[in-house]
Amino acid sequence: MFLLLVFKADHSGWRVIQTTALNAFLSDFWSYFCSDFDRNLLLFWALVALRGEKTVGSTVTMLGRRNFLTAWMASILLAVLLSAGAPSQALAGEFDDGARKFVEKLTQDAISTLAGKDINKAERANRFRALMNKNFAVKGIAKFVLGRHWRKASDGEKEEYLQLFEDLLVATYADRFAKYSGEKLLIEQAQMRGKKDVIVNSTMISVDSSKPLKVAWRVRFKKGNYKIIDIMVEGISMIMTQKSEFASFIKQNGGSLEALLGELKKRIQANS
Repeated sequence: MFLLLVFKADHSGWRVIQTTALNAFLSDFWSYFCSDFDRNLLLFWALVALRGEKTVGSTVTMLGRRNFLTAWMASILLAVLLSAGAPSQALAGEFDDGARKFVEKLTQDAISTLAGKDINKAERANRFRALMNKNFAVKGIAKFVLGRHWRKASDGEKEEYLQLFEDLLVATYADRFAKYSGEKLLIEQAQMRGKKDVIVNSTMISVDSSKPLKVAWRVRFKKGNYKIIDIMVEGISMIMTQKSEFASFIKQNGGSLEALLGELKKRIQANS
């Protein structure tokens, strides 16, 4: 049984994840969030693992390697961190600027193609789907949100889930543009996260003078293209919220993925 210590996002302390599926956790961790963690913190924990120690608060106690991370795993982690270095300042500036322009153009395209009052529901949905698939990493988001259940699913279940997840996004968000009333999105600074991600900060200003909303776009640069992999509204992550909800639903239904697929169909029908 592995014990993994993870620092909570709100910095309120440590929590312990006890799991027999450490590889599954690390797979999700590396694929989405490694670049968002402080490299020095990860490097510290790699060194701790190699020494066979753990730290809680200011107390350091001995912990057998088998109960934390095996030495070879820690060595790999250490090697990756040391070789992954931060991007050069020039490259970071280029990515920052590119990501800002990408988000700005996306919001302009969304308003110009989706907010017209003369667009019917079906046409708006088709336009939203095209815009979403072009600018969002929909498949990657869907897989991450499903977590370890994705690896357990059959090929048929995976195919059905991916289609339902996409359909749910369209059914949930496309028609909201029909209610657009002149809100403005002010693009602010962008910050690199690791070597391939950029956080683009923005503020949404409402025309009725209500409180502005802070919206952060997590943009990934891959194969020459920018793709959005998460949106955080007032600090709340869209994909983490969805991941938590799906995991809870599946657990409440005896670990059945089929139950989730049925629920997605109901939601799509309710919003169509």
